[in-house]
Amino acid sequence: MAAEMDFSSTEIPESTVMDNVLHYELFFGAIFQLTHVLAIILPISNKTDNKQERLSLQILRMTLESKTLTVLSLRLQRQ
Repeated sequence: MAAEMDFSSTEIPESTVMDNVLHYELFFGAIFQLTHVLAIILPISNKTDNKQERLSLQILRMTLESKTLTVLSLRLQRQ
């Protein structure tokens, strides 16, 4: 039975350059996919984006308030 299970080195071919390239491509592809999956799972907040949104909202409020005051003053002048 030991003779039937003889695994000699001639049965396993040596790895070629293309085998090595394929091995490393698969390895780097797996790392690439893991980083993208982690980027989706782990939320990252940008404080600069929040500041920009706040600033744009303040500018919008100021313009709306000024337009509202202008409309109100025009209505008062007509009366």
